[in-house]
Amino acid sequence: MFSYVNKVLKNQDVKVATDQCAYWGSISEDDKFKASPNTACHAGLNGHRGGTPLKLIVNFFQVRYEEDYNGEELRGKEDWPDKCALYLSWLAKESPYKDAFISKVGKTMLKHGYAIMNPNVAGTYLGGACVATRLLWEFPYQLDCWYELVRKYRINKHVAFVLAHNVKLVDGTFHIYYGGGHMAFDGGFLTGKVFDNFINNTPVKVRFDKPYNEFRVYQGYSKMFIEGDADGSLLDDLAGNQPLKFDGVFKYAMQDVARRIGIFNPNPKGILGVKEKLKEMGVL
Repeated sequence: MFSYVNKVLKNQDVKVATDQCAYWGSISEDDKFKASPNTACHAGLNGHRGGTPLKLIVNFFQVRYEEDYNGEELRGKEDWPDKCALYLSWLAKESPYKDAFISKVGKTMLKHGYAIMNPNVAGTYLGGACVATRLLWEFPYQLDCWYELVRKYRINKHVAFVLAHNVKLVDGTFHIYYGGGHMAFDGGFLTGKVFDNFINNTPVKVRFDKPYNEFRVYQGYSKMFIEGDADGSLLDDLAGNQPLKFDGVFKYAMQDVARRIGIFNPNPKGILGVKEKLKEMGVL
């Protein structure tokens, strides 16, 4: 599939931008590529190419976006590609967004610089999947946090994704951080039930259930795991989006999740109990 996409791009002499919030495009059934450049938050998905039947979406990874988000001290490290590859593979193979990905191997996607996406899933799924890839360049601190939770603390990758959208890793310490609705998962509506829905791959609020190929709208991706009207968040006592130490309401959130589900993957050196692991993380 990558060879096909590369051939189409080469034949049309496509010049790919790498310094935007989102740069992507589509290939129609008649093998014509059309770019959607500089569309903040992948908003170009709304109404893209009218009713032209699409074969696939090409979602290009950006190299540099904004200074405040770029995280060069992370992205310049030798292990950054491995972190990105693990994250992309999880997104494409295991996450609730997996059906929106045609390409499935993180290292291969990084090699070519883009993910191949499926236009035959609902636009909400497609939008959520595309936005989730932006952790690579727009929110690298959140991706680093996800990796740290998964690798060091052996937390389930789904749980780590939710937590990484609501915490920031600063000098080895976790701080609460609300990234807002511009990210794939809106922590402003983080409740225990929302945790469960995401972890169990059960989105309940897909705003438009028709395939994107039939209905070119993508709204609602950041709230697709919320049942009914949003009613507060476990992070509601945070004022002004100020980072806080890993305590207070977030301790409650971690304890609540730990009580109800097994959030930790088996430790290859021996399984460590949830209580002991929470103590190690400083939650208890």
